[in-house]
Amino acid sequence: MLETLWTIIFIFLGFIVFVFIFFGALQIHSDRTYKPTREEIEQILMSIINGNISDAELDEFICVRIKYDPDLEMIRELFVEIDEDGSNIADAKEGFFYNEKGMKKIKELLKNLNT
Repeated sequence: MLETLWTIIFIFLGFIVFVFIFFGALQIHSDRTYKPTREEIEQILMSIINGNISDAELDEFICVRIKYDPDLEMIRELFVEIDEDGSNIADAKEGFFYNEKGMKKIKELLKNLNT
């Protein structure tokens, strides 16, 4: 009985180790890396201001860290703060994600990006 229990435990732990190794290998060999350039971030912010950004693009910008460039990551984090502040969100009928207050802050971010 005790041998069977230990066998089950080792099989379970072996499976967990396999899963971590498998997903680690997938992450290392993934060609899907988010490395936007300064110009692409500028385009994202302009698309937000113009109201023609897709939900997927906005979600990617909000959710995925920009690890390779601390300056761009700072811009992204400041944008996330704007996004998380409910007072910056527009009514659905306006056709934009952000209201005038939010747009003003986004334009300031765009200005900071270009300096």
